[in-house]
Amino acid sequence: MSASSHLTSRVATGDPARTRHISTTGLLALFVAFSAGIHAALVPEHLKEMPPLGYAFIAAAAIGCVLACALISRPDDPRVPLLAGLFCLGQIATWALFVTVRVPGFAGTPEGIETIALVCKAAELAAVALAFPLALPRRPSSASLPSPSQTPGGGSSSLSGSWTPRPPTQVIAGTSEGRSSTGTVTGSAR
Repeated sequence: MSASSHLTSRVATGDPARTRHISTTGLLALFVAFSAGIHAALVPEHLKEMPPLGYAFIAAAAIGCVLACALISRPDDPRVPLLAGLFCLGQIATWALFVTVRVPGFAGTPEGIETIALVCKAAELAAVALAFPLALPRRPSSASLPSPSQTPGGGSSSLSGSWTPRPPTQVIAGTSEGRSSTGTVTGSAR
């Protein structure tokens, strides 16, 4: 099965949220790859002017390509968008540093602000805006929570307010009892 038909079959499940997630991940991959391409295109110029910066551009292009491929091949892994977002934030912060102050070891800094750099930073900023919502856990939407009339007894539901996680439980070897982190018994299935 080709990569495109695999992606198409995963999107064709009919779930709009799933389709939106896959589309957003693909768009994120596009922005990261676009940034990597710009960095790759600027390698020769930077190797001539400031060789250490040229090597940094090679690394940025390679890391961006790897992240874009990982985003496409692992669209459900929240760690990949997180890495992509952090990487793009790092790219933006590094660029801001290079155009505002003299950086030791890099003659010719601060650099001038060029149009291609602004285009690249815009793509990276868009990538950051897409990456973190994909990477951070989602709270249950109010639409997915039962209304008070749907709860047993028709009264108020503990789910109608904010969501509160249950305390972690430990399984005790040889029993089916769970104990909370405070040591109290949380349940028994004897």
